[in-house]
Amino acid sequence: MLQESLAAISSIMTSLYSDDLDNALDLISRYEKTEIGQTEPLVDLEIKICKARALRQQRKFTQAYDIMQYVNQAALETKNLVLQFKAQVEFSFILNKLGLYQNLENHNHKRSYVENELDKVVALFNKLTPKDKKKLKSKIGMMYNLQGLIKYYKRQIVLSLNDFEKSFNILKQTEDVVHLGSIMVDIAYANIYLGNFSATDEILQDAINLTQRHQDKETYFWSIQAYAVLASFRGHLDSSLNLYQQCFGILDDLDRPTYAADLYGALGIIYWEKKQLGLALSHFQKCLSFPHDEVNFVTLGMSLFYSYLIHLELNELEEAQRIYDLVMTSRDNFKDPVFEIGANLVYALKLKYSSSLADKLKARDALEEMLNVAIPFNKIYVIIISNLAELFFIEYKALENEEILEKLKKLISLLEDIGRKQESTLLLIDAYHVFFKIHSLTGDNVLAEKYITDAIILAEDRNLSEVSATLTEEYDQFRKNYLIWSDNTNVGVSTPNKINSDITKTLRSIGRINQPTGLIPEPEKPIMVLLIQENGTLQFTRKYDWKITMNENLVSSFISAINAFTQNTFQSGKPIERIDYYEYTIVIRKFAKHLLTYIFTGASYHAFKKVDRIINQINNDPKLMEKINPELSQRGIHTSLQDETALGQIIDHCILDDFQD
Repeated sequence: MLQESLAAISSIMTSLYSDDLDNALDLISRYEKTEIGQTEPLVDLEIKICKARALRQQRKFTQAYDIMQYVNQAALETKNLVLQFKAQVEFSFILNKLGLYQNLENHNHKRSYVENELDKVVALFNKLTPKDKKKLKSKIGMMYNLQGLIKYYKRQIVLSLNDFEKSFNILKQTEDVVHLGSIMVDIAYANIYLGNFSATDEILQDAINLTQRHQDKETYFWSIQAYAVLASFRGHLDSSLNLYQQCFGILDDLDRPTYAADLYGALGIIYWEKKQLGLALSHFQKCLSFPHDEVNFVTLGMSLFYSYLIHLELNELEEAQRIYDLVMTSRDNFKDPVFEIGANLVYALKLKYSSSLADKLKARDALEEMLNVAIPFNKIYVIIISNLAELFFIEYKALENEEILEKLKKLISLLEDIGRKQESTLLLIDAYHVFFKIHSLTGDNVLAEKYITDAIILAEDRNLSEVSATLTEEYDQFRKNYLIWSDNTNVGVSTPNKINSDITKTLRSIGRINQPTGLIPEPEKPIMVLLIQENGTLQFTRKYDWKITMNENLVSSFISAINAFTQNTFQSGKPIERIDYYEYTIVIRKFAKHLLTYIFTGASYHAFKKVDRIINQINNDPKLMEKINPELSQRGIHTSLQDETALGQIIDHCILDDFQD
């Protein structure tokens, strides 16, 4: 009979390790009907521990908890240390899950209670014989993992990562491949929140390879989901969507229907970032439709917070109020720092959208305080920055206080830093875009041009063609309208009203992508480069589009005349640098008593840099400079440079090469 019972335990454990929970529970049910009470009590208790584990993995935590309460007490009476140790380990895991998922009032204390139970586990392990310790060492590895998870839920991320790595090292020594993959996923999540994205890439690839080799579908699911989170943090929203859809495919083979709740919540956030609000809301509603005692409460919280944001954005105030009331009544049941921050954010946003100035100031203070407690690489943190920056800008626009402007700049610098650490293209582009708007507003055109150009180049590098096209239009408008304001004292208008930068709209779009518009940037098409003396004499012409007929001498006389007019007429005395005529753009740069002129169509953000590059290369060629500017030599005679090969090569190289500064 004992041999049969041990064989039954072996079959049950095989089913558990292969994640065939239904078969494991079926074997346990058959054992309970035929053999329980017929053999050693220790065996019966081992079977009950297996049953509790299977129920835990099915997220039936209350049933598992009831079984382990009985087993824990019965194990103490047997005085069998090995059984007590196994029971204590399983009991700790179940208590942790109760603390994570079932936040009913009678379970609020469970998570802190788990930490005390862990001490009992270690104490029991130390009492075991060396032989038993060797057999059960992997369970100590799992306990370090559990300890790390508790710290992770408390957002003590560095401490949690230390425990995860201890767990990983023990399980690697014991060759416990069943649990090794899940530990690697936990390490990956800790690294994501610490901004260690390169380390995350490496550990997740190892986890995927391991889980595929051992056909561990559940851990493979978690690995792919972690990759989706990583892609989302990096701003690769379409890649993230594809990975989440892949997770749904894996779920079909897992029989874990409640796992879909996490996926729906995550997809809702992605669609919110893509400004597809209808899709976002429908996914959040699907997440919230699951039984709340079977779903990660952080996922539930995020679904509520983002739903509130959407209803505010759509001006659906009654529904927003309903969500607000639900969040406020739920916050006492969710003892988690992230949920608390989310609830505080919902409260601050309600104040922000109030018509009362006093409420807006309270919202500003609340958001500033939240910056000190939120986790820098959580998406809520970016929402806090976006809304606080908007309030700072409103305050600056009203008061024109330079200290407030510096606060705004510091906040966007923080956003830029997060973008770099998260390797997030979207956040970096957003930071550059806001800085462009700020410096345009204050008349610092050199810095404004630098930031908008950096944003465009980054968008091009990441193949974000529509983002690039939108930024390019802004850049062209900037060059057309604002570049003449190089001397603020001559403008005669107050700074905030000088340029309609529409910063508020930009701030509200931080971390988000507009819906596709079909806008594609028109490529730059060179037509002609001219080197003109200030008196209008044409020295060199390089044509690139022979279909367009232009009288070069007439063009050179016009450029010289308009240059003389602007310098002699306007108070600043500075030369004009750009002329727009229908689809044509003319860029003019003055150097060495000459005007270098570039005529083209299409995008202009590289054109100015190309012209500057031509000038720099000419300046670095003394012989060519003597020919262009004969006063530098004894010759002193200006001649045509049309046959000057070196000059033509420099211009061709700078204009035709795919140049990016």
